[in-house]
Amino acid sequence: MGNTFSKVYKLRWLIKVMDSIPIKNFPLQTTLLIKRSFLMKIRELRKYYNLSMPKLYAKFPYKKKVSLTSFKNNLEVEYPCYIRLDVLFHICKTLTIPLRVLERAIIAYRTKKSRIIIRNPTIPIKVSPIFYMLIAHLMGDGGFIRFKTKKTIYSGYRQYNEILRRSFLDKAEYVFGNLSFPRDYISKSTRIYLPECVSLILMDYVNYPTEKFLSRKARIPEKFFKANRMYLVALLTAFIIDKGNVDSGQICIRLINKKLITDLAEICKRLGYDSTIGKRSPSGMYNFYILQEGLKKYWKDYKQLKRQYVFLTMNYKEEALQKFIQRKKKFYRIEGMNVNKNTVVKLLKRELLSAKEIAYALRISRQGAKYHLDILMRLGIVKRVRARRGFNYALVKDINFKETKVSHLNTSL
Repeated sequence: MGNTFSKVYKLRWLIKVMDSIPIKNFPLQTTLLIKRSFLMKIRELRKYYNLSMPKLYAKFPYKKKVSLTSFKNNLEVEYPCYIRLDVLFHICKTLTIPLRVLERAIIAYRTKKSRIIIRNPTIPIKVSPIFYMLIAHLMGDGGFIRFKTKKTIYSGYRQYNEILRRSFLDKAEYVFGNLSFPRDYISKSTRIYLPECVSLILMDYVNYPTEKFLSRKARIPEKFFKANRMYLVALLTAFIIDKGNVDSGQICIRLINKKLITDLAEICKRLGYDSTIGKRSPSGMYNFYILQEGLKKYWKDYKQLKRQYVFLTMNYKEEALQKFIQRKKKFYRIEGMNVNKNTVVKLLKRELLSAKEIAYALRISRQGAKYHLDILMRLGIVKRVRARRGFNYALVKDINFKETKVSHLNTSL
């Protein structure tokens, strides 16, 4: 026990490859709200060992940071405030209290003066697939921020889709406990800032400096490749949410960091997903593709992951994947020529639609929908109009093509 505590005092953090993160591996700047019964236990043990507060304080290694008065106040039974973790480590060591007893006594924690409190905490923190997802999200669409007026550090995650923003918060609360954000925080801000203590736990688990979470320098930690299947599926899912696009029976992840792209390719190789890396585009981006057969295997794994963590969602990307799988499973009934073209005309009579929306309605690929739209544009039946993002299609003139019936043929894809 003594050796462990001396390491904690010498190092700000003790990094290990572990399945959980106990309280001894929390940042020493953490402060804890403790149950009254635990403070009573400390009082009883002090009397048993005949240890006065000055005697306890005499061996405390951080006297320069904590005065005797503050040290005594921290251990008062009626003390209503958060207690320094280094003080509690010293007390537990001196009075031979197992740290697992301290963990069970924690009501909430935070770093000093932090406004965001982690209540009903999960301690020790389980390094689950969701823990991996949080780290991947910070690499995909986040990073670490140190504000100019503060010495503290926060991790921030940018997400414009509110459902996916809330999903990120669900993951953080599953891993750490209830985060006391203001009620309207998620709906008003497109960026979520995780509190300092949580940010340090994530950063130091992978033993990375903050710059290695930047999009140009990020890499998947080497030890992550050794994790079991569901951990790798979770990691890949986070990048699909943040940087992926589902289109025409494949998933495309676009990144400027080729080394990170090769890391994702290695994950797919270990998972048995068919994938390929595209050439560098003029904009400097690299495209990584999970191909159709790989996508189908991924979908099965994702559903298994979601059964275990029901709060998971990819929102509209999940819907796109599901529609592709349904399209591949269906039995096609070939009715004849011009059937799809007539359906496109009927759809556009009601509203403007994108190629992807038309593809969903026809239950074909986006390229298939564009094939029919290109023919209709050449005939002057539809036109393309600029939308907020990309283009929509509008009907120019109503027409009904003669449908050539053929004998029915059922084929399974």
